[in-house]
Order: sequence, then C-alpha cells, then structure tokens
Amino acid sequence: MRKNTPGFTIVELLVVATIIAILSTIGFFTYTDYLLEVRDTSRIAQLDKIRSGLQSYATSKKLPYPDDYVTIQANGTDIGYQGYAGQDVLDFVKLQEGGKDPLDKEYYTYYVNAKRTTFQLMAYLEESTNLSSFLPQASAAGVDYSGRVVKVTGLPLGTLTESGTQTPVQEISTIVAAWLLDIGTTTDSYVAHLKDSSSISGTGGSLVASISNASCKRIKDLWLSTGDGGYTINPDGSQDYQVYCDMTTDGGGWTLFAYHEDNHGSKTETTPVIPGTFWFLSPTLWKLLKDNYSHGLMFKDEHGNISKMLKTNLELANCDTLKDNFSSSILWLNEDSGCDTSGGDYTMINMREDTWGHEAALYQQSTMKFDVWPYIHQGYSYDEQDELYYFIK
Repeated sequence: MRKNTPGFTIVELLVVATIIAILSTIGFFTYTDYLLEVRDTSRIAQLDKIRSGLQSYATSKKLPYPDDYVTIQANGTDIGYQGYAGQDVLDFVKLQEGGKDPLDKEYYTYYVNAKRTTFQLMAYLEESTNLSSFLPQASAAGVDYSGRVVKVTGLPLGTLTESGTQTPVQEISTIVAAWLLDIGTTTDSYVAHLKDSSSISGTGGSLVASISNASCKRIKDLWLSTGDGGYTINPDGSQDYQVYCDMTTDGGGWTLFAYHEDNHGSKTETTPVIPGTFWFLSPTLWKLLKDNYSHGLMFKDEHGNISKMLKTNLELANCDTLKDNFSSSILWLNEDSGCDTSGGDYTMINMREDTWGHEAALYQQSTMKFDVWPYIHQGYSYDEQDELYYFIK
C-alpha cells in the first residue's frame, strides 16, 4: 500500500515566497547602500588628493586653468574660471590614480579665481538620495545631478550650478556656446556653492555677492585678510573701491561706512572712510553695501564699546529701514506710535545735525532693541559716548 507524504499547501508556499522576497529586498538595499557609501568615500578621498596637490602647486606658481572652462564674469569683469579638474590639471598636481567620479565617470568640477591664486572643487555625493541614484541617470545635458548632494572643498569661491537641475555651468549648452557666464547680468537662476551648508542662489542681482572681494566679509571668508586696514572691494564687479575693513572684531569682515561725532555738524562724503576722520562713504558705494549685506550693523565708540543690530531686526523697522544715503538726520528708525520721534518711544540710529548736539548716538526706547547694547543707560548712548564708528557686514 502506497503511503502519501503530505506536501506544502498553497498558503505555506506563498508565505515562504514572501519571506524570501523580503530577505532579498533587504539584502539588495543593504548592498546598494554599501556601494553608495563606497563611492561617496572614494569621491571625498579623491577631492582631498586633488585639493592637496593644488595647494602645493599654488605655493610657487599660479594655479592651472580648468580643462574645458567657461569664463565667469560680473558685469563684464572676469572673476574666475570654471571647468574640470581634467587630465591636464591632474598632470599638474601629479595625481597618478583616480580623478573621475566612480559612478558618472566624469572629472570633478574645478573653479579658480581670476588671479589663479585660490580654488574650489566640487563633487556630487549620493548620500540621502533614493534608489534611482544606484545607476547614472541620463538627461539632455548628460548626467542627471538633480537628486545628488553637492560637496565642495577649498575656499568658498561659489562654484556655479543651474538652479533645480544642479548641472555645473560648464555643461550647460547655452553657456558653453559662448564659453562665458556673466553672473551680474544673467536673468537665469543659478546657485553659487560657497560651502556644503552655505550657498547664494538667484539671478544677477543676488549672485554678485559671491565675488571674491565683493565685501570685507567675503575677503575674510576666503582667508584673504591681513588684519584691520585698507582693502579693495568690488561689490558688483563693475568698479573697485577702497575701504577700511575691521577684520578682528566679532568675527571680522566689517566695512567702515561712517565715522561721526557730536557737535561736528557737516557730513563729508568720501571713499574710503579712514578711522579718525569724520567722513561718510559715497552714496553709490553705501547703496551697494546695504543692498547686499547679510549680517547687520555694528557701532564702536571712542571707548571701544560695541553695539550691534542684526539684519533680521533692521528689516523689521516700521518707519525707516536703512536709507540710500546720509542726507537725512536719521539712518534707521523704529517707533511704537507714529514716526516723528516725538513720543520717546523710538529706537534709532542717529546722524542728526541739530541743536541737540547728539549727532553720533543710538537710541533704544521702543519695543525693538539692539542685539548688543553695552551702555548703562538702557534708552540711549549719548551720556556715555561722543563718537561712533559705523560698520556694515
């Protein structure tokens, strides 16, 4: 008599198949994540090697031009060159192995300033991306970078990519056709990558802030400062200006735009403003600085006391935000009731020329206060100081 051996039921087979599918999926994702991490580690290591090679090369020579570069201008003035750390560049720095992205097989992006003294490198990592980054994605311009994470190293020059797609500008056909991008006049939107967590995005009006000597702050950020003193800045790429920079106080990068004292009367406009001389910057330069500042205002009196108001508060003024010139007696005003400074309930940056005699003074009598206030009297400064240096960053 034949003995029947019980087999698996359909339900049991489905359960087993499901378990196998789940384990296979987990294994696939684990393996994918492993490969992703390996590629990102390789990218970072390669950037470090290229960066070290370029730094060593720059100690005795001008940096090499990027391969297949486009010229970056700001309102007609060359400010840098962006292309690839291609084979010619790799030969200069004597990199024997690597130099290409392990997934895309493209050279890394390389940006050098117009004087070829400083540089920045860029790669595209796959961290925090979805599974589609497991394979290179094609686009009309080549590789699709939109789901990748930008990684930069070197000084924060502002390597440029197209907004949205993250395509480096040396791969955009309309730019390559002219081998030129003017960030001061462009109406297209780009991103200037300064650091991994810091960038400037927009069209010409915004992107000029990435110019390497756009302000004292940019010079400080790029480690190009040599201490307090005179510097040449070019806020929009169209003209050089001589200014005095405080590179040591509160992180440095402050541009002196006025020096005033009580009972002085006249306000002479000149550029540069030099400490010890009661002058004000020209309205043209002042407007360029105030239209592109990012941090705030700082005030230093003759005793070394420092007051400060950040940009977030300055832009909330209900009466007068920062004015375009110094013809008015008040540079900035916030008042709880009205805007005529009659009720003793105002916060004000003063440059007043009148019989009060308190021309260089600060007031904080409204509900809006200064972010840093060093004086004993909480409502005004004029009892404890007669002179003020005015800085912007």
